[in-house]
Amino acid sequence: MNIDNFDNIKANILVVDDEYANRLLIEAILNDAGYLTTCASSGYEALNLVQEHDFALVILDIQMPGMDGFELLKKIHSVTNSAYLPIIFVSAVYSVTEYQEYAIGSGAVDFLSKPLNAKVLLGKVKVFTELYIQKKKVELYRNHLEELVTEQYNELRLANLSLQKQVEFCKSQEAELKVAKEKAEDADKLKTAFLNNLSHEIRTPLNAIVCCSDIISMPDTDKATFQELSWQIKKSTRYLLNLVDNIISISKLESGSISLDEKPTDLVFLFNFIYSYNKAIISHDETKQKTIQLLFNNQIKEHSFKVLSDENFLRQIVSLLIENAIKFTEHGIVSLLVNIDSKNPLQEYLHIEVKDTGIGISEEDQPLIFDKFRKVANMGEKIYEGAGIGLAIIKKQIGMLNGTIDLESKLGVGSKFTVRIPITRC
Repeated sequence: MNIDNFDNIKANILVVDDEYANRLLIEAILNDAGYLTTCASSGYEALNLVQEHDFALVILDIQMPGMDGFELLKKIHSVTNSAYLPIIFVSAVYSVTEYQEYAIGSGAVDFLSKPLNAKVLLGKVKVFTELYIQKKKVELYRNHLEELVTEQYNELRLANLSLQKQVEFCKSQEAELKVAKEKAEDADKLKTAFLNNLSHEIRTPLNAIVCCSDIISMPDTDKATFQELSWQIKKSTRYLLNLVDNIISISKLESGSISLDEKPTDLVFLFNFIYSYNKAIISHDETKQKTIQLLFNNQIKEHSFKVLSDENFLRQIVSLLIENAIKFTEHGIVSLLVNIDSKNPLQEYLHIEVKDTGIGISEEDQPLIFDKFRKVANMGEKIYEGAGIGLAIIKKQIGMLNGTIDLESKLGVGSKFTVRIPITRC
């Protein structure tokens, strides 16, 4: 593409459904919003179109004769030029509750039930078409840069530079282009993965809130059901608020718009509060309260131990570590240990350990877990909630407190996070 066409990039959307009326409806919704569409009535026709054309997104019906949506998704993602093509499943037969995890796990970015909500559909389409357009713009710039490099090379050659200088120049430019291309592609994949994951993390608790609210509003709902559904609504709402708080926190930390708020903090009171709060959370979870024991080993002997530090940072660091440990532990023990390291006469350190008997983290994944938007690959078949930003927040907060965090972990055995933060008594 020529860089002069920078503002003329169009995102083509492939609509696949064996029912003509369904294709017509989706096409009308998208066309009225200004989107370019191509339709296919079968999986085989859609696969041919994907191989011949460039699409920004596929809206795919699951139940189709000959080749269903799940089989078509695998074939599309096996084609080199469409390996990362976003696919949104739509279905009138499969229920969201039963099949959304399977659909996401199979490689789709989302799952919508028929009849479609036009506003919801357009909102999701907008995200992926904008990502596609941004990717194409990056390609334009990259191609333009390659042309400039070629022109510079020709000018240098015409200027009778030595052969060795020409070769060194070309190698240098080629290496820089390769690194820039790899970084751009990695950033694009990471951003797409994060948006897909975030969409799922927001949609799941929202679905729970909507469904529970509908049942509660029914006149024949008994008291026990009302109480249980009310707890589910509170739990989902708390999860959403926590997710939003984490996104805001990582944004502020990345931009440098947040600073330390150091004030007198009673460590004994703080850690007792954190332990009691998480103990209460487990007690309200029927599964966790039967299988997980939360222990607290407070080795700070003083009745009150006040230091000058950021109380909010300390609370968030320890709370996130405990929440992670509980989330990834199906049965066994999650323990919190705190003490004061006074071995160095010039500087005391707050020593924190959070240990679990959970699924553990492989050596391959351990260097990546503190990167934002990263989720470990070896988590088995179970899908764990989370946007992949909690440990990134912890890492930055500990750094601002001039502390360190270390990890010891083994797959199938568990993990131990150790935090050391310099403290000043007050």
